[in-house]
Amino acid sequence: MKKAFVILCAIGFLVFGCGVSPNKTDGAIGQLHKRMLEVHDSVMPLTGNLMSLKKKCIDQADSAADSTTSYHWYLKAKSLENAYTEMMNWMHRYAEIKDTAGVDCLRNELKGIEAVAFQYKHSMEDARRALQALDSIR
Repeated sequence: MKKAFVILCAIGFLVFGCGVSPNKTDGAIGQLHKRMLEVHDSVMPLTGNLMSLKKKCIDQADSAADSTTSYHWYLKAKSLENAYTEMMNWMHRYAEIKDTAGVDCLRNELKGIEAVAFQYKHSMEDARRALQALDSIR
């Protein structure tokens, strides 16, 4: 019994003694959660537009006169689809770790959602430019 108590105390000291002060960690974790949700919330409303652009690119690919042009439009649609998939993957990962992750893990997730935001905006802008150029040619 005494041996078990000593082992339990040793484990407690290791777990609580090696950690960062709770106030510092909680503040950093709270800030990281807040920043991730800000990035997410700035991008998620674009999903309807992203899907609309994807459909337009697929329509262009389907009606293209040659396989090179068709492939060009399918690549744009695939880029948009990949951006959406990455958002869904990030949301799933974040839902699993949000209550238990430490600062380093959340910093990585912040980088992840920032990359998703970039991918969303970049793929949408690329598709928009291509569709506008097509309209100006017609």
